[in-house]
Amino acid sequence: MTTLALSTFWASGRDWRLRDFFAAGADLGFDCFELSGIQRDTFYGEIRPGVFRFVSLHDSAPPARAQTRLGSGELRRADIVYTSLDEERRRRAIALTKNSIDVAAEYGARVVVLHPGQTSASPAIEERLKQLFAQEKIDSPEADALRAQLAVERADRRRERMDALHRALDELAAYALPRKIQLGLENRPAHEITNFVEMGEILAWYSGDVIGYCHDTGHAQVQANLGFTPHADWLCAYAPRLIGMHLHDARGVTNHHAPGIGNVDWRALAPLAPKNVVRVLEVDRTVSSDAVRAGIAHLRATGWL
Repeated sequence: MTTLALSTFWASGRDWRLRDFFAAGADLGFDCFELSGIQRDTFYGEIRPGVFRFVSLHDSAPPARAQTRLGSGELRRADIVYTSLDEERRRRAIALTKNSIDVAAEYGARVVVLHPGQTSASPAIEERLKQLFAQEKIDSPEADALRAQLAVERADRRRERMDALHRALDELAAYALPRKIQLGLENRPAHEITNFVEMGEILAWYSGDVIGYCHDTGHAQVQANLGFTPHADWLCAYAPRLIGMHLHDARGVTNHHAPGIGNVDWRALAPLAPKNVVRVLEVDRTVSSDAVRAGIAHLRATGWL
C-alpha cells in the first residue's frame, strides 16, 4: 500500500497546539507526517523524537526555544537562499538547512525538501500572467511577451546563481550523506529556480543516493496553466529521481486545495508516479477536515493510494 503522509502545513496560521494537529491527523487516518511551516519555538518541548512518525521535513526546521524563524517567503525576500550572490546570506541559508538535516535525523525523517533558489526575474511578471489567466487571455500576445520577458530576466546572472547553488548543494550533500538523509529539490514557481530544464541540469550533478526530486503537483499545474511546461512532462522526465511528492490541487492559479476540486488530472498522472515514493498531502488551513477526507477518497479512486 502506498504511504500518504499529512503535512503540518495544514496547521500553519491556525490557533492550534501541535497536539491538536496530530490528533486531527490521526482522526483522518494518518499515521505519518511531514514537518513543514512550524514557526513556534515550543515544538521541541511538545513533540519528542519517536512519538510520531515523520517521513520528511520541509526546510527550514522549527526554531529552537526563544528563537524566531523566518518563513520561506521571508527568507526569499531577505535573499537568504543558496543562490544569493552575497556570500554571508548564502552561508546563512546553508546553515539553516544543516540544522534541518540534523532535526530530520533526530526525528526519524529520511528526506529534507528544499527550495533550490532564486533568479533575477521579478515575481510581478508571474503575477501579471496570473491576471491574464483569470481574464482568459493566457494565450494572448501579451502573455507571450511576458513569458519572453521572464526568460530574459531569468537569464541575467544565471550562471553565477547556478554556480552558487552548486557549491551549496555540494556542501549539503556531504553533510546529509553520513546522516542518511536525502535532499529533495522541489519544482517551484516560474520566476524561481528550478524550471523544467534547470531541474534536469541540477539532478545530473549528483547521483540519486543523496539528492533527488520532490514533485509538487500544485506548483506543476499552476505553471502549466500559465503556459509553461505541461504537468505530465515533469513526471515523465524525472520520475526515476523522485524521492517525494507534495499532493494538492490547483484551481487556475491558486493551489494547496484538496485533490479533486481543481485542474490536476489525477487519473492521468497516477501511472507516471512510482509506487514506492511517499506522498505527502500538502493542503492549507482553509481546507476543512471533510474536504481532506474527500481528497483522500479522490486519490484512492484515481490510483494514487
